[in-house]
Amino acid sequence: MREVVLIGFLLLVLFNTAVFTGNLSKYKYHAPKSTMWYNNAVNRKNWALHGTANQSSSLDPVDDPERVVDGNRTNTWNSRSCSTTESSRNPWWYVKLQQKIRIEEVLIVSRCCVIRSRLGDFWIHILNESPRVFRRFSYAGYCRHIKGNITAGVSRLVPCVHPVLGQIVRISMDGNNRAIDLCEVEVYGTPYVPEINYEKYTTSFYNWARGMTATQSSESKNQWRKSASNAVDGDYKCKDRLGSFTHTNEQDSEPWWMVDLQQILVITHVKVYNRMDCCRNDLRRFEVRILFQPDDPEPAMCWFQEQTVMKESTILPCITYVKGRYVRINYYGPLELRPLSLCEVEVTAWKVVTDPEYHKSRDNLVINKKTYQSTTDGHRDSYKAVDGNPVNNWLSNTCSRTAIDDNYPWWMVDLGGKMFVEAVLIFFPLEKVETFSENWAIYKPALQSSTYSGLADKAVDGGYMCAKYRYTLSVTDPTDKYPWWMVDLVDTIMVKEVKIFNRQDCCKDRLVSFYIEVLQSKNDTVPGICHYQRYIVDVYGVFPCNRYLRGRYVRIRKEGPASENLGLCEVEVKGYKLVASKDWAMGMPAFQSSTAGSMSANLAVNRNYKCSVHGSFAQTYQHDLNAWWMVDLKQTLSVTEVIIYNPESKDTSIQNWAWHMPTGQSSTFSHSRYAVDGVMDSVDSLRHCARTQIGDANPWWAVNLRQLIEVEVVIIKTREEMIGDRLHDFFVEILQAFPGSTPYAFRDYLPSLCYHQKEVTSANARCVCNPPLKGRTVRIRKEKPFHRGDILSLCQVEVQGRKIPHDSYNWAWKRPAFQSTTDQHFGADLAVDGNKDLWFHHGSCTSTAIGDSHPWWMVDLEVVVMVDLVVIYNQLGSNDYRLHDIYIEILLDRYEYKPAICHYQDKAITLSFVSFVCNPSMKGRYVRIRKESVESPDDVLMLCEIDVRGGIRVAPGIESAFWSRGMRAFQSSEGGKAAALAVDGDYSCDINYSCTHELDKTPWWMVDMGQIIQVLGVKMAYNSSCCGGQPLSNFFIEVTKTYKEVSPPICHYQNASLTKSTTFLCNPHLLGQYVRIRKAPLSNSSATNILALCEVDVQGMTLGHYSNEFNVEVLQSGHDSAPLVCPHETLAVDRSVMFWCHPPLRGRYVKVSKTYATEGNHVLKLCEVEVKGVPTVPVDITSENWAVGKPASQSSTQWNKPARNAVDGNYNCSYYGSITHTDVNDKFPWWMVDLETWINVTAVKLYNRADCCPQRLHDFTVEVIGCLNMEPGICHNQTTAVEKFLSVSCNPPLTGRYVRIRKYGPMAKDDVLSLCEVEVLGVKTGESNRICTHNWAKGKVASQSTTFQSNSARHAIDGNFFCEADVPFSETNVNDQNPWWMVDLLSTFSITAVKLYNRADCCQYRLKNLAIEILKQADDTLPVLCCNLTREYIETHRKFFCTPPLEGRYVRIRKYGPVPFGETLSFCEVKVFGSKVVPGFESDNWARGMPAIQSTTDNALEARIAVDGDYSCFVGPPWTTETLDSDPHPWWMVDLEKLILVTSVTVFSGNHNTELLKDFVIDCLKSRTDPSPSLCHHQVEAVKTNENHFL
Repeated sequence: MREVVLIGFLLLVLFNTAVFTGNLSKYKYHAPKSTMWYNNAVNRKNWALHGTANQSSSLDPVDDPERVVDGNRTNTWNSRSCSTTESSRNPWWYVKLQQKIRIEEVLIVSRCCVIRSRLGDFWIHILNESPRVFRRFSYAGYCRHIKGNITAGVSRLVPCVHPVLGQIVRISMDGNNRAIDLCEVEVYGTPYVPEINYEKYTTSFYNWARGMTATQSSESKNQWRKSASNAVDGDYKCKDRLGSFTHTNEQDSEPWWMVDLQQILVITHVKVYNRMDCCRNDLRRFEVRILFQPDDPEPAMCWFQEQTVMKESTILPCITYVKGRYVRINYYGPLELRPLSLCEVEVTAWKVVTDPEYHKSRDNLVINKKTYQSTTDGHRDSYKAVDGNPVNNWLSNTCSRTAIDDNYPWWMVDLGGKMFVEAVLIFFPLEKVETFSENWAIYKPALQSSTYSGLADKAVDGGYMCAKYRYTLSVTDPTDKYPWWMVDLVDTIMVKEVKIFNRQDCCKDRLVSFYIEVLQSKNDTVPGICHYQRYIVDVYGVFPCNRYLRGRYVRIRKEGPASENLGLCEVEVKGYKLVASKDWAMGMPAFQSSTAGSMSANLAVNRNYKCSVHGSFAQTYQHDLNAWWMVDLKQTLSVTEVIIYNPESKDTSIQNWAWHMPTGQSSTFSHSRYAVDGVMDSVDSLRHCARTQIGDANPWWAVNLRQLIEVEVVIIKTREEMIGDRLHDFFVEILQAFPGSTPYAFRDYLPSLCYHQKEVTSANARCVCNPPLKGRTVRIRKEKPFHRGDILSLCQVEVQGRKIPHDSYNWAWKRPAFQSTTDQHFGADLAVDGNKDLWFHHGSCTSTAIGDSHPWWMVDLEVVVMVDLVVIYNQLGSNDYRLHDIYIEILLDRYEYKPAICHYQDKAITLSFVSFVCNPSMKGRYVRIRKESVESPDDVLMLCEIDVRGGIRVAPGIESAFWSRGMRAFQSSEGGKAAALAVDGDYSCDINYSCTHELDKTPWWMVDMGQIIQVLGVKMAYNSSCCGGQPLSNFFIEVTKTYKEVSPPICHYQNASLTKSTTFLCNPHLLGQYVRIRKAPLSNSSATNILALCEVDVQGMTLGHYSNEFNVEVLQSGHDSAPLVCPHETLAVDRSVMFWCHPPLRGRYVKVSKTYATEGNHVLKLCEVEVKGVPTVPVDITSENWAVGKPASQSSTQWNKPARNAVDGNYNCSYYGSITHTDVNDKFPWWMVDLETWINVTAVKLYNRADCCPQRLHDFTVEVIGCLNMEPGICHNQTTAVEKFLSVSCNPPLTGRYVRIRKYGPMAKDDVLSLCEVEVLGVKTGESNRICTHNWAKGKVASQSTTFQSNSARHAIDGNFFCEADVPFSETNVNDQNPWWMVDLLSTFSITAVKLYNRADCCQYRLKNLAIEILKQADDTLPVLCCNLTREYIETHRKFFCTPPLEGRYVRIRKYGPVPFGETLSFCEVKVFGSKVVPGFESDNWARGMPAIQSTTDNALEARIAVDGDYSCFVGPPWTTETLDSDPHPWWMVDLEKLILVTSVTVFSGNHNTELLKDFVIDCLKSRTDPSPSLCHHQVEAVKTNENHFL
């Protein structure tokens, strides 16, 4: 067998010669035979389909000329698909195509069943629409003249004499008493690219000829002397002899002019400018030709011009697209001695794209076309090369192949007509990418946990005598409670299945309850599970892995503790050996969610591993809360591993921003710029220090930083000897603009004082701004000179701080906004919509109402931000003076009494926009702009746009006392109790505990918390009945960042035995992802050292700047909604880390994204990314057919051909094989499969019958259904017949459980639905069928507008569906004119349906005129409508579907009002179906950021400090709240802004006097003045720790 290419590649064949060459007279079309064309017509695009048609007259008033382009080829009059004109003079019919194309062929279907066809001797002309008022159409060209009659009822393909560019096809007849009969007209051709209207063509299109090298045959030697370059210089002035034009010699018998375009282009047209001074008549009888080389012997014809070019310019469209590098203009015809003179030449073309990905995105013109090949090897038919399946793995059975003994192999496709071939993409099969073997285990090294009578290698020695010879078996020791056997495959193998032969001499019932695992290494703690065998293996068992597992070792492990040994006769491992991989990401296109500076995504794949400086790694914006990075691998791979190199860069934000910046001073003795030139000399020299003049009463020096800097430190260096006492009593001030040139925007800003030095300093001064201040200028000013000679002398000044970028993240964009009042429709959200149109009347600005005496506007940033500046965009026009007397305030909560003031502006702002700097930066969640006073009733607050720019997001993390609860746990050995029992939340220690094996001398237990947290303490539950009497002593509690950390920090060591539950505090707090409890080894080696744990709770909080959590995902497309996650163990990236995708994931894109976005953790930094894998693996690894073997049904069944035949995996597609068949009388046939799980369906393959009747499979739709009775999602509509099989892609992918194939109907008799096989490809979503069946409303919180008697809202969610007499139901009052009922689901759901049950006792007619609405908040003013019920009422019950599913937390049922008196809103039960979007955790901190108040406040330590999320309590004020000492009844309260089922309250006390925090109670109130609060906890003793958790 000949070797096929080992690595698949994409061959791009670009034609080096134009398709249409030679003289125009040689250009002919050779149309194929009608029968061949008709068979392939379904695969060509009909440009006339559903176009706009018209005709000269109509024989019948119902005759519609557009019937001729309806896609129906039925040619009988009764079909109502034909049109006929009246007998008249010169009748016509025309159609306007979908777009302008190069028309090549026209198919005409004549009317049948007439005595004599009237369709004969007619013309087909091509027209274009004319922009001129007095001309409707312009003539484009002539297609063909048909002289004889077309036989009645016959279809005829009419090829045009040559392609004609146009958009209107006109069929006309000449003479009297003529009529046109047409049943269908189809137009075929190629699209015209680019689409240009020549009538409106201007020079604004790109001119490829300008500035290129031009030559001509000769140059005039008289006064003209005009060179060839004048025609491409862009100068169009040619009205006198001094103009820029070309001119050949008058004696030149064959003049020509040519331009070199410097590259091969596809030329569409040439525009020629004639000179207008004289000699314009000479430019005639010329032609435009395209050449590949200057001396090309066969240049291609673009255009020829017979008439004189009298206009200034003429567009010459090429007859067909012509490819070439040179454009030549020359005369033709009889010899005339006339010079060739041109003013300007423009060439319009499109570039030849050599990128295969570009051509992949274009339409493939050979899909399902007729193919041939010299010979065929097996079932590798020629059509498989054009079936649309680009998977190039040989085992996928999607490739064609000729026979081995074919000495002259060839393959061919019939294009169905002549066309311009732009590129050919060839996908070669990858036959030898991986090596397949039936048994990779034979003769490989093997080992086992223990040995009794047979070594481990006996199971891989190839001996299958399992009944006679005991020495061919491997057997472990009977005392081994945890027996296992393992084989080293030596190479990394994609394990497909494992075959195990059991011993037959005896004891074969012992091979039961075992795991088959695939490991990366011998000590792999998280192996891939291939199979678990619960039952006895008789002779042998074949165990296929659910998905291919990648690994080097295969282990067979009995579930312990086992009472019997493990005996094996032979083990076979079947799979693929992967070839040596490479880094597939290197040099590929990369993308990321945002780009910080110049650190683009491509820097992570440029092979530069030196990641210690900026510009050598990729980085996203600091404010990007959903950061991701992605690389396009350019092909589909089986990704096996991803290696990420972490950057090592340091913070370079601290630098000298004053260096070489513009300076100034009050007076000059020596220049001010010397203080920033970087030269420091201790000698008093005029060249190295800036000095003011003697006698300057107010000396100052300033530097313009030219950008907004948050100044932290100003370093002043001066002379150390002589008169060094001159540096004293000075101020360091931060200004918004340079002194003396202050623009209007900053004239009201006062200087911000950074530092004041009173005493005399002879040394260098380090002036620290506390807090840091923002500004564009730093000024150093002396207050009062001591004497006349006391000047200001500065040798060097350095300014250090943080740059405030002008394009930093706008935290206000698209955030919720409010205002005091609203004028008409000028709502508050118009100021944060991103529209910076400043004209008020365009509707993009906000406005409060006239008469509002205290107008304000506010935006909720939704997170706490350090606000740097606020940009206000003022409205333009006569009302721009209204923006005056405004406060810009920063608030932590919406109703804060004393907000922080960023700026006060008293005078009116008349500029278009002004930036107001907050000095210092202010911490808050809300920004409010408030007018202090109004001058008149119409003095309203108008804002066009508000930008809020800020620094890092303030979010200190999440606190919890149960970080270990339900997380993954491990232990060194298994002693009959699993490690997970210590983190299951069950404190019944007598039976529910973890335990190691008694033979384990150094036992340990570990829990993985899923992320790095700050561990505050570890609580260990214990009592006297715990753990089977095992003592718990002599152990270490360790906190580790990685799973195998060698010397982790120790939180606590416990020597004595525990007697009760104890909490061990970590002092200091430790950072880590894992908590390990390890027992120290005993001095007596023979004693047992069992570690038994009842329950372990890890207490701590997340600190985002220590966390580096991200996901590694593999995507099928750039917008894949269901990416595959590559699991990994290590989250903390130190230098570099390798992530093994286990199992390998098949995809084209690799994406790295962050899991959480907390403080300091929303920056994604990547130095280098490597992606390793092989070009492809068998298709069924990820393209799993989810339909095979699943339940199927159909509308009807005939000939004993049930629906299950289409999912049985049998591809014998004949009547006597396996097909489905509906009843011949079924007018609406359908077939459906239940996938039994929710699948994100990406593609569906249909296999048609192969024996007969393939034409029956037409006019159907492929639908994906979520829940039954839901509106389906349409994956594909098919109108034409399917030949052998059809593969359709769902774009975008559709999620659902059922796939249905349904014919449109009503169908004619015998037009049945018959299928051979159906395959459904996609990705499992993990969604259960609870989305269709589970009622999420039951038992939740319900409310209604009013309540009639005792019929409260909760009765509608109590689970009772039969509301007969004396059974409670919900009902509103009889006088409620706008009744509603609402349920709070307590979490956000994606709601798919709502089901209503009516009451059964009476008054069923009342349940009508309803609106079912979905709300995200209880007071949501913009609810989303799920469904309407207007006229008919619900008799018993009815289910309403939300299409598409709607996200929300509240479901409201509202009656359209006003409701007549006596008609209430009442029903028995409400069910809500859907899936949970955001799970509600009890550990959520509902108090953070909520409004808080207290009885009194001391030292400005307000109540909000306790809910600001800042846990730095150990520092003391101002991070704690404080009431007055004189307050006899102090209290503090937080408003949660919603009803919460409070489960716990945690109090952080801080390190101040803890005696103050005692004897207090914690109450829960329903309202602020609740007279009967519920007691949560009463604390008598003083709180002794920083944190206390009260349940």
